[in-house]
This record gives sequence, C-alpha cells and structure tokens, in this order.
Amino acid sequence: MAEYVTKQEIGDLLSEQTKVILGAMDERFQKVDEQFQKVDERSGRIEGKLQVMDGRIGDLEARMDIFDKKLDRLTTTLDNFLKRLTDREDELTFLRADIDQIKAVLKEKLGVEILVQGKK
Repeated sequence: MAEYVTKQEIGDLLSEQTKVILGAMDERFQKVDEQFQKVDERSGRIEGKLQVMDGRIGDLEARMDIFDKKLDRLTTTLDNFLKRLTDREDELTFLRADIDQIKAVLKEKLGVEILVQGKK
C-alpha cells in the first residue's frame, strides 16, 4: 500500500542528496584547482625562460651595436684607403702624361729618345 513520507524524511533525503551533490562538486572544483595550479607552474617556468631569453637578446643587441660601430669604422677606413689609392692612380696618370710630353719635347728638340722600363 501507499507509504507516506514525512516532511522530516523528505528533508533528510534532500539534505543527504545535497551533501552528495556538493561533495561531487567539491571534487570537481578540486580537480580544476589542481589543473590551474599546473598551468600556473608552467606559466612560471615559461616566464623564467622568457626572462632568460630577454637577457640574452639584450646581450645580443649590445654585441650587435658594438659590431655595427666596428663595421662602420672598417668601412670608413676602407673608403679612405680606396680614395687614397684612386688619388695615387690619378697622380700616376698625370705623371705619365707629363713624362710622355717631356719625352716628346726631348725627342723633338734634342733628337734623343728615352726608353722607360724597356718601352719605346
């Protein structure tokens, strides 16, 4: 036949069911918290590695600045050297032209032919 349930029994059953549900939720939240802790640990390790990399990048940038300055000095030195070399070649060209004129005058006026380094 029909069994009657009292308010107290319903309250007890609901209370027990609530405890079970809350216990299950607590377990889930605990697992989620553990996962967040793992993520936080990984994040901390990554941040540490990033700080190390930032330091290395800073060192590399400083070294590149020094290298750039040295390269600029070398480029300036080479430019100056090449300019001096070009100036000397120009001077030699003018001197050769002057010598050719002197040789022509000597040959015309004195009839003397001068050989330079075995050339006529």
